[in-house]
Amino acid sequence: MYKSTPISAPNKIERGNDRLAEQMKGISKVITFDGPPEPEKIKPGEAGVNLSWLTELADNPPPKNRHWSKMLRELVLNPRADGTTPTNDELAAKLEVFRDTVMRAKKRWQKIGVIYRVNYNGVYAYNPKMLVAKDKDGNVIKHVSIDVRAASDMEAYH
Repeated sequence: MYKSTPISAPNKIERGNDRLAEQMKGISKVITFDGPPEPEKIKPGEAGVNLSWLTELADNPPPKNRHWSKMLRELVLNPRADGTTPTNDELAAKLEVFRDTVMRAKKRWQKIGVIYRVNYNGVYAYNPKMLVAKDKDGNVIKHVSIDVRAASDMEAYH
């Protein structure tokens, strides 16, 4: 018969949860701008969003995509602490849609230039014309792109 054994090192688990909670703190407030965000006006731990571009994209969805505006607003207005976009699972759970719906939308946003791919594991970061985030020390969070064309565009902007 199978016997369950209690966890013998609860302190190790608690420390792991503390580290995870510390990493998830990050972005405390999102500030809106009428154009591209200006890093000088963003405080540490905050993010600046290009509200005019966000509104334009959200109000003009492609055909047959009824979740477009909700997904786009959720994606941009809730950045993760490390400056990347929420994962497909996070967005799908919050909006109650399928992961594939989120994945297809992210591909379209990548083609438009709202986000760019950081690695092949599904991690995306924001185009600096859409969102600029600062860490708790006041440094602008920058991610390397795996796409050469997108990387040259990012270098020109930063």
